[in-house]
Amino acid sequence: ASFVTLSVDPSLTRHFVAEITLLLGVYVVARNWLATRNSLRRFAWVMGVNGFLVAAFGFAQAFLANGIMYWSFPTGSMFGPFVCRNHYPFFAELILGLLIGLALNYSKSEYSGSGGEKGLKGLIRSITIWFSHATQSPFNVVLLSMAMVVAISIPFSLSRGGMVTLVVTSLFLVWLLNSGGRRNCVFE
Repeated sequence: ASFVTLSVDPSLTRHFVAEITLLLGVYVVARNWLATRNSLRRFAWVMGVNGFLVAAFGFAQAFLANGIMYWSFPTGSMFGPFVCRNHYPFFAELILGLLIGLALNYSKSEYSGSGGEKGLKGLIRSITIWFSHATQSPFNVVLLSMAMVVAISIPFSLSRGGMVTLVVTSLFLVWLLNSGGRRNCVFE
């Protein structure tokens, strides 16, 4: 008896699933046996610098190119190397997460939350304390500067979805920092 498949081409679908499974297997092997904490830190630095340079390129194109990609190809809505401006913020937010994670890692003192204070006052106090400790490290000054450029570039991409996710992830980060601090830092 014949059965109805969900795919238009079942053999092509099986081939695609096999390729994805193989790629996942290679990733798991590479991550577990080849990657160390130092290599993860180096990767985060490289991606942070890459994100900063893409944001700077996006600013240059937004202010100087008048809608012409790479100053040569007319396009509709673009930001930086992304032809669709709606794709840039999601790349930038991944980079932003890496930069903030590195900044939390290079912070000299253990982050301890709000010091017992509740509400908005405790939240503001905890952010102020963390920022005062974080800016004592030259690495953190560089990381926070790059993070600010990347974060400021997101509204300039004119992506509404990017702005919504930036606000939501920022609120989540503030909640996360206020609720527990750095108990399990990946980069250490």
